[in-house]
Amino acid sequence: MDSVPCGPEGVRTHVDCTTGELTVFWNISTTAENYTTVISRGTGQLLYCNSTEARCSTGRLECGSSYAVTVFSITGRCKSLPSREVTVDTLPCPPTNVTVTRTCAPHPVPVSWLASDGAKYYTAVAVSGEGHRSECTTNKTSCSLTGLHCGEVYTIGVSGADDKCTTQQSHTVSVNTEPCAPSKVSSQLICSARAAHVSWDPRPNALSYAVEAISDGQTLTCNSSSPNCTLSNLLCGQAYEILVTATDGTCVSNYSAPFRQDQVPCAPGNISTDLSCSTNDLTVSWISSSASLNYSVTAVPLAGNITSVICHTNGASCVLSGLQCGQTLNVSVEASSGICNGPHSPPQTVQTGPCDSVNVTRVLHCGSDVATVSWIASPGAVTHTVLAQDGTSHDYISCRTNTTSCQLKQLQCGKVYNLTVMSEDATCNSTGASQHVIMTAPCPPTFMNNTLICGTNSSSLSWTPVADATGYTVDATTSNGHKVSCSSATASCTLTDLQCSETYTATVTAHSNECDSAPGTSTSITTVIISKQYTCGTSTAVFRWTDPAGSLSFLAQVEGEGHQDGCHTTNTSCVFENLPCGLDLNVTVQAQGAQCNSSPSVNESLETVACAPQNVSTALLCLNHSALVTWVGSPIAIGYNVTATAQDGHTHHCYTNSTSCQVLDIHCGETYSITVTPYSQTCTGNPSAAYSFQAGRCAPGVITVSPACEGNSTVSWSPVMGADMYIATAVADDGHTHTCSSNYLDSCNFTDLHCGETYAVTVVSVDRGCWSEPSSAVQFRTALCPPTNLTGHVSCDANALTLTWDPVTGAIYVLQYEQIGGALPHSANVTSNSSHTLSNLLCGQSPLSAHKLNGPSGLWDKQWEFLLG
Repeated sequence: MDSVPCGPEGVRTHVDCTTGELTVFWNISTTAENYTTVISRGTGQLLYCNSTEARCSTGRLECGSSYAVTVFSITGRCKSLPSREVTVDTLPCPPTNVTVTRTCAPHPVPVSWLASDGAKYYTAVAVSGEGHRSECTTNKTSCSLTGLHCGEVYTIGVSGADDKCTTQQSHTVSVNTEPCAPSKVSSQLICSARAAHVSWDPRPNALSYAVEAISDGQTLTCNSSSPNCTLSNLLCGQAYEILVTATDGTCVSNYSAPFRQDQVPCAPGNISTDLSCSTNDLTVSWISSSASLNYSVTAVPLAGNITSVICHTNGASCVLSGLQCGQTLNVSVEASSGICNGPHSPPQTVQTGPCDSVNVTRVLHCGSDVATVSWIASPGAVTHTVLAQDGTSHDYISCRTNTTSCQLKQLQCGKVYNLTVMSEDATCNSTGASQHVIMTAPCPPTFMNNTLICGTNSSSLSWTPVADATGYTVDATTSNGHKVSCSSATASCTLTDLQCSETYTATVTAHSNECDSAPGTSTSITTVIISKQYTCGTSTAVFRWTDPAGSLSFLAQVEGEGHQDGCHTTNTSCVFENLPCGLDLNVTVQAQGAQCNSSPSVNESLETVACAPQNVSTALLCLNHSALVTWVGSPIAIGYNVTATAQDGHTHHCYTNSTSCQVLDIHCGETYSITVTPYSQTCTGNPSAAYSFQAGRCAPGVITVSPACEGNSTVSWSPVMGADMYIATAVADDGHTHTCSSNYLDSCNFTDLHCGETYAVTVVSVDRGCWSEPSSAVQFRTALCPPTNLTGHVSCDANALTLTWDPVTGAIYVLQYEQIGGALPHSANVTSNSSHTLSNLLCGQSPLSAHKLNGPSGLWDKQWEFLLG
C-alpha cells in the first residue's frame, strides 16, 4: 500500500510583466508522480495547472486581480494535503477612456483617463510622426504633456503600473499640434496694380494663413487657405516688412521671419518741358526721389502710326531727340527701382515745331499777273507765308494766310521765281528747306508777216520768238466758226485746209512747261461734211452734205470691192440705187468752184445689205428627230435666222452666228421648206432659196396581233408611206423580248414566244436609217402552259385511282383516260381542280392511260400509264 504523499513546501509565485503569465514554484520533500496547482480568485471558476516538475505556468489570469495559489502532490490514486496557500497579484489593467484636451503652445497638453485595477501610478506617452517623445507620470488619473513640437501629429497612450510591472498601453488618441511659423517667405511686386504677391512654404496642420505688411503709417493684410496671397493698395515710395502666420482654426503659429518688400516707385512730380525749335529736341525735367531710382521719359504721338520716343536717366532731366515736326505728343515720366516700374506721371501735351508744307502746287492764271500757290496743311502750322523771289532782280513778292493757299500778284511774264512756303505756330517756324520754282507764262509773240500760198488752200506765217517758249500754236477762225491751226517749235508754221472765199483771223500763242502765253496781236488771212441714209429693202443710199461758200457743183463717189459709181450735182444731196449686196463702200464728196476744186471730203463708210446664203442643205438626225441645216455664209453677215415651214403651217426657227443650225422637234412625216436669212449690224439680208426637206416617218398605226396557240403569233399594222422598213418588238412581263421585221409587207411573225406570258407589242418604221417613235403598245397573252407533274395513287381497297398535277393559273382542266388495249372509247372529265379521282375500277384490269388538257386552247401533257392491282 502506498503512503499518502506529503504536500509541496516553499510555494512561490512569479508574474511575467510582459505576458502576464503566472509561474508557480515549490520545493519537493518527497518525490511524487505529478502535481496539481489550484488557482482561485475567491469567486468564479477555479484554474488548474498540472505538471510533473516542481513548477507550473499558466495564463488566462484577469488583470488587476488577486489569486490564492495552493499545490497538491499526487502519487497513484493518493493526493497530498494542500501546500500552504500563497497569494499573488496579477498585472494592473490598462487605463481606459483616455481623453486629450487640445491647447495651444506654449501651454502643456492635459491628458486624463479612468483608473485601472491594480495600477498604483500611470505614465502618459506622446510620440510624433517624426519620432519626438514626451511623457508624464502620476499616481492620479491625469497629467500634462509638455514640449510638444509644432506642426506634428502625436499619438498619445497611457499605461498603468504597480510596484513590479507596467501594463500594456491603453488605446491611443491622436492630436495635432498648432502649425509652425511659415518659412521661406518671398514676395513679388505687381507694379502696375500696386500689389505684391506673397508666397511661402506650406505648413502641416495649417488650415489658413494670415499676411501682414507693415510700413510707416500703414498695415496691409490678406488671408488665404493656400500658401500664397496678394496684398493690394501698396503705397508708392514705401518699403514694407511682411510677416506670415498659420492657423489650424484654433491655434495660431508664431510669425514667420520678416521679409522686406522693396517699394513701388511713385510717379515723378513737377514735370516741365522745353522745346528747341531748330532741332525739335525736347528737354523734360522733374523732381527726383531721395531713393536711388532710374527714370524713363516717353513721348507718345497722338496721331499716326509713329513710334514713341524714349530716353533714360538716373538724374532729374532727360532730352528726347529725333522728334518729328508737327507732332502732338503726350509726355510722361516713369520711375524704376530696378525691380519694379512705378506709374507714369500724368501726361503733358507738347506740340513740336510745324513741318514744312508738302505737295506745293502752283497754278498760273495764264494771261494775268496772278498765280495761286496751294499745299497740304502741315501738322502744327497755324499760319503760312509764301515768298516768291525773282532769280535776276532778287525782288520778293509774298502773301500770308491761315488757310492752305494764297495768291501771288503782280508777277511778270517770262520770269522764273523761287518759291518758299514757311509754316508757323505760336512758338516756332518751319525750316523753309523745301524749295519750289514757278515759271510764269511766256510773253505774247508778235506776228512779223503772213503769206497766202495760192492753189494749195494754205498760208505761211512767222513771228518774233519769245524767251523760254517750248513751242507755238497758231489758231485761225472764220466768221462762220471754221477753225484751223498749226503748231511749231520755231517761230513759223503753215496753216492748211483753209476754205476758199473765207477771211480768217489768226493769233499765235507761246507754250512753256507751266503755262501758255496770252494770244498775241491778231492778223487776217483771206481764202464739205457728209451724212448718209441707207434703205435695206431697196439697196438705195442717200448722201447729204453742207454747202461751203464759193462752191458751184459737187462730185459724190462710192467705191469698194470691184464696185464704183459717181454722182455729179449742183444740189447738196445725191442718190445711189441698186447697190450690190455684201459690200463695204467708201463715200467721198468734192466741191467744185470757178477756179479750182476742193480736196475730197474725209471718207465715210457704208455697208450694204448682206447677200443671201448659198448651198443650203439639210440632214436628218436620228438621235432626237431633228434636222441639221448647213449653208455657205455671207461675208458681212453677223448672224443667221433659219426658218423651217411644214405643209401643215407649223414653223420652226433657230438662230446662230455660224453656218449651221439644228432645227428641233420637227414633225414626223412632214415636208418642210427651209430658208436661211442673214442679218448684219444694220439690215436684215435676203433669204436663201427654199430647200425642201422630208422629215422622218411616223410610227405605224392600227396594230393587231393574232393569237399564239402554238408559240407563234403574227403582228400586222397599217403601212406608212415612204418607209424603208418596219420592226416589231414584243416585250414580256418577265423582260423577255422578241422582234420581227419586214421590208415591204405590213406584217411579220413572232416565233418561240413563251407560254402563259403577257406581251406588249410596238412597231416602228425605218426611213434613211432612222427609227420612228414606237407605235402605241398592244397587249396580248400567249397560250397557257401545259400542266406538269401528273401523278396517280391507286387505292386497291376502294378500286379507285386519284390523279394530281401542278396547277396552272386561270386554267380549266380536261382529263382524258382509256384502258390500254380495251374496246371502250376514251373517257373525259372537266374540272377546275388540280386533282381528280376515278372510282369503280375493276382490280386486275389492264393498265390505264391518262392525259390531261388545260383549257380549250391549251396543250396536252404527256401520257401516263397506271396499272391497277
